[in-house]
Amino acid sequence: MNDIKKKKIKLFIGIVYLIISYVILYLMCKKLSFVNFSYDLLFLFSIFNGYVFCHFLFSIKKMYEYIYKYRYLLGIIILTILVIFKYNGSSIGMWNSYVQPEYQLKNDVVFGISRPIRSDEWLVSSPAHLTQATKQVNFSSINSVLSARDNKVSLYPNLPSKDISILSTPNNIGYLFLDTERAFSLSWYLPYFVLFFATFELFMILTKKNKLYSLVGTIMITFSPVIQWWQSPCIPAYGALAVTLFYYLINCSNKFKKFLLSIIFGYSGYIYIMCMYPAWQVVYAYVYLILLIWIISNNKEKIHKFDFLYLIPSILVIALPIFIIFKENYDVLTVVNSTVYPGARMSTGGGEWRTLFTYVLDIFFPFTKGFGNPCEYSQYLSLFPLPIIYSIYLMFKFKKKDLFLILSNTLLIVLLIWIMFPLPSIFSRITLIFMSTENRVQVAVGYLSIMEMVYILSNYELKIKEKKYFNIKNLCICLISVVLIFITIKISNGLIREVYPYYINLKLTILSLLIFTPIICLLLYNHRKTNFILSLLLIFVSLIGGIIIAPINKGLAVMYDKPVVKEINKLVNENPNSIFLITDSGIVLPNYFAVNGAKTINSTNQVPNLELYYKLDPNLRYDNIYNRYHHLSVNLTNDKTNFELIQDDAITLNLNYEDVCITKADYIVSIADNEIYNSRYQKIYNEYNLNIYKTNCNEN
Repeated sequence: MNDIKKKKIKLFIGIVYLIISYVILYLMCKKLSFVNFSYDLLFLFSIFNGYVFCHFLFSIKKMYEYIYKYRYLLGIIILTILVIFKYNGSSIGMWNSYVQPEYQLKNDVVFGISRPIRSDEWLVSSPAHLTQATKQVNFSSINSVLSARDNKVSLYPNLPSKDISILSTPNNIGYLFLDTERAFSLSWYLPYFVLFFATFELFMILTKKNKLYSLVGTIMITFSPVIQWWQSPCIPAYGALAVTLFYYLINCSNKFKKFLLSIIFGYSGYIYIMCMYPAWQVVYAYVYLILLIWIISNNKEKIHKFDFLYLIPSILVIALPIFIIFKENYDVLTVVNSTVYPGARMSTGGGEWRTLFTYVLDIFFPFTKGFGNPCEYSQYLSLFPLPIIYSIYLMFKFKKKDLFLILSNTLLIVLLIWIMFPLPSIFSRITLIFMSTENRVQVAVGYLSIMEMVYILSNYELKIKEKKYFNIKNLCICLISVVLIFITIKISNGLIREVYPYYINLKLTILSLLIFTPIICLLLYNHRKTNFILSLLLIFVSLIGGIIIAPINKGLAVMYDKPVVKEINKLVNENPNSIFLITDSGIVLPNYFAVNGAKTINSTNQVPNLELYYKLDPNLRYDNIYNRYHHLSVNLTNDKTNFELIQDDAITLNLNYEDVCITKADYIVSIADNEIYNSRYQKIYNEYNLNIYKTNCNEN
């Protein structure tokens, strides 16, 4: 068959694919709850289809050579499209169900569904960022909207502002020159792009520039359930970037380029530190430390005695802005460190180690119901503990002292011991792991296990063709694979049954068995030819389990287009200093008012409002309850004012009617409409079961 005929056949198959794919899209829109037709969906699907169709139109090898060559340009183009069209991965669509739910706005979710469990994002972090865009704040480093008091927002929380702190969150820079919706889009997606490209370059170092295995590792991390459920790309993104830049710093011979690399290396380290989530930062840092040691060892002949001088600019880039910001926020840090939660956290290990095995189930979490909190049980697709066992076996088999595997296995074993057994507190303090928890440490175990797996594929794969595929060795591999996956599924199912007894069923167990048995079998076989199939399987499973978690959402209409927003704007414009108290309505509504510029007393307290609480509780009876990071619900009552602890990060203030004016509230907002409210306060707004009452607290 000549080349022209082959091209025509490929083109014909490609056209058939396009027709079938659009038919499938139509059926998905009809049958699946997370796929709703819109022109945005058609647009994004057509871009994806264009990429797939190129496989039928061009030489696949040349196509991927061009993609690799122009990967950063393509990344910029894709990111630009996402920003221009105001796409984001937020679950802010949840507000449609909580704020005047009788008035439903048009669904702006292009693909997927809003996730209620992601309340840390849609209820807390996204609204907090958007409060900075209000006229009242205008990206000042002092936010007077949150909690109706002056809050420093250059460290904790670190929100977009017009000062030096903006450099610590480059994803927020868009707020300074883009409209709010597009800035929000850039803020959302930029860290994921940094994570993807930085991780790819790091794997290129680990695999000695094996593009396929580097891509496999990159997708397994970027689209992992851990990253997608927690929506936490920044720490591994800038950690991987710093290590990659360090590698090029060592290998660069040009003094000027070396100096520039030292600056950027330091800047990446600065961003990493300013992520301000020690529970993950500490354990990830140990992973990056062993990578740095490995890189130095492998390149020691390229290191000259004066090269350490290039670290001086790096240290200055890290130290100077941190010194300035920490000095300005010393009082905030003092308060946070003295809180019951998270300031008093002290972990010594000995926790629930079985979560390490839940990767066999978490690929199903986005598609199934009945699982309340998939975030806490999400893991990297690590195939734990196989990478540890297999890497030790390979070192013995080849009698090879592989520094990377020695370092990584040493760290993994130490972390595993800490996870499984309580250790003396002095160990946790010296290593700083006391700031983490057993569940968070497990994330680093999965992350490093993927690195080991990819490293093994690229450095230990078999290249000699076996004469027979059906032999005793391969039969043993299959048997070991089945045994390993059975043990893994049993451990994972046992844990999940204890928490969600009705979630596990025979169907999920069989699917896990069918998916992971061939993956483990191929990894143990580890032959160059079959590793291509393994790579495709790992990419497919990673994408299926991760890409659907975060929705593709368009714009922020739900935050600004509800009927009550007009009333909020009217009241705030009349008196920008007016204070709002949300009562008898739970913890959700307060942050919505803050987004629209209302100074809201009980918006989420990232730093406890002790000045107010000490007035309400002069004898400090409830200090152990409110002295923490918390969501605050307020109920008005005839009983004496008191505080209740609902969970570690949520409290209820039962506020006596006579104490309302201690809060200096000008307006009370509530879904309640009863005689007591109507007799005590002047109702000025009542629409879609939401009421606003005017108090007389600040009348002269």
